Amino acid sequence: MSNKTTDLERDKIFYQERLAAAEEDVKNQKKAHSHKVSILNDRNDILRKRLADKFERLSKVVVASKDADNSIVEILKSATKEMEEMWFQKDNCIICTLEKPNCVVIPCRHQITCFKCTSLLEKCSYCRGPIEQKILTYIALMNQPIEVMRIKDMITT
Repeated sequence: MSNKTTDLERDKIFYQERLAAAEEDVKNQKKAHSHKVSILNDRNDILRKRLADKFERLSKVVVASKDADNSIVEILKSATKEMEEMWFQKDNCIICTLEKPNCVVIPCRHQITCFKCTSLLEKCSYCRGPIEQKILTYIALMNQPIEVMRIKDMITT
């Protein structure tokens, strides 16, 4: 009986140590993910500022070139329109603004971030609810090939 008791106590200590190590590992992973999200947010701010600066400079050039050749003015107006569309594009991931939202978070079912950005999150970016599951989605278009290799890269990174 005492052998069983000591074996059980030894097993208990062993599993407590494993649990503590696993909790420490999860804690370290959370710190790393938080750091990555912070880096992405900083990158997003920098890209938005750069785009705003370029848009402002381009707008000044368009206004200043009213007397210039119509073809140049049209090119600049076209570029300005593209930049405006890019700036105000609401169809992209709200974190990186570079990819399309292709990940649904469960249980709230919001789909506002790409898979890469969602993989760094612990809470939904929209409602701040807990994320229990992340589902990669894609839209199958009839006349366009599905980017399988790109999706595989997203899953493995």
